[in-house]
Amino acid sequence: MLRWILAVLVAVAVGCAHVEKPPREVGLAIWDIEPLFVGVPPESMPPKEFLANEMVRAAEEVGGFRVVERERLLKVLEELHLGSSELAEESTRLRLGKLVGARYMLFSSYQAVGGRLRFDLRLVDVETGVVKAAVHKTMPLGQWEDSLRAIYKLTQDLLSKGR
Repeated sequence: MLRWILAVLVAVAVGCAHVEKPPREVGLAIWDIEPLFVGVPPESMPPKEFLANEMVRAAEEVGGFRVVERERLLKVLEELHLGSSELAEESTRLRLGKLVGARYMLFSSYQAVGGRLRFDLRLVDVETGVVKAAVHKTMPLGQWEDSLRAIYKLTQDLLSKGR
């Protein structure tokens, strides 16, 4: 009888033990950085692919996000036959995010004024369209390495705030 009671107590204790599940990753789509003003000298900015790679790297470093591959975004765009004018609308991009399994969209832009460069990043909830977090940084224009470091750090800050 004592063995039976002990077995029941052990079974109850094991069943009540809290097993911590790893946090589930949420989908994140990162769009190309957009210039707000035309006329920024190309040599003063790293290519947008370099900046996008830094944003992806920062998202992986922060953790908790599953970055939706850019090729997947482009494939869905092609399948939907969306033109650039339709894609310019944020609501269209948010709908696209739902289709590719993204919970959040990371939008980014830059502008250069008077020898200064400003980066702006926004994290938007695909379901609600609500901006979860926004960050920006202003720095001297024309410093590629500093620009790449800045976009990396800004992305980390944004994603940490947006949780």
